[in-house]
Amino acid sequence: MRWNINHNFIVFHMPDFHFKKFSFVISTAILCTIAFQVSAQRTISGRILNINSGLPVEDAAISVFKGTSTATSNKRGHFQMTVSADDTLIFTHPDYKTGLIAVPAVDVFVAYMEQYHYYPDYLDGIELLYRYFQEQLKYPKKARNRGLEGLLFVEVLIDSTGRISSCKALNEIGSNVEDEIVEIFKSIPGGWTPFDIPLEKRLIFPLELRLGFTEVHRDLKGIKLPEGKLMPMIVLTAIS
Repeated sequence: MRWNINHNFIVFHMPDFHFKKFSFVISTAILCTIAFQVSAQRTISGRILNINSGLPVEDAAISVFKGTSTATSNKRGHFQMTVSADDTLIFTHPDYKTGLIAVPAVDVFVAYMEQYHYYPDYLDGIELLYRYFQEQLKYPKKARNRGLEGLLFVEVLIDSTGRISSCKALNEIGSNVEDEIVEIFKSIPGGWTPFDIPLEKRLIFPLELRLGFTEVHRDLKGIKLPEGKLMPMIVLTAIS
């Protein structure tokens, strides 16, 4: 660098390559900043499971705290969304407690939600409900004539108004004897306590058919029970 002194001011002479180098440094810094901002945004793939059963949580809403990115879990509990490294994820579901986690360092992860353990009660009391079963449930004639016995699971869905919305057998005993039993469950009088959650609640009634007083061999292979409240056992006995 050289300089000349004039009467009014000092003139500096700096070689051009210094300006080019300085300009290059500024450009590089800007590019690095942009690249950092872009790299901070990444796509993550998660799966939400029930913390107690390990089953996938469907229709859970995932959102970024103070952000706009959202996603919804599918039938297998999977979701995908774009986030920043310093984001916080919020998991909400009408039937589960709200979850809050920081964005994991990994791109693929599993998150767990805890379900509200609330199930409706029979308004007339559990004793009257099982008295109804005792009076109305009879050993199906087809099952008795063919020597059929076993353990049957009956699913009863209660809607938010406290009424039975559907009823079905979750497995088979044979000879369509399940249909006769399910009809009795569909005709349960009275109602159940209503609730605010806009989802049906599942009650599972185990019913054992015995040809005698000896407890039957319960072969539960292939029977996969859905998430729900397991009710007390009902036993139907046929004496030859």
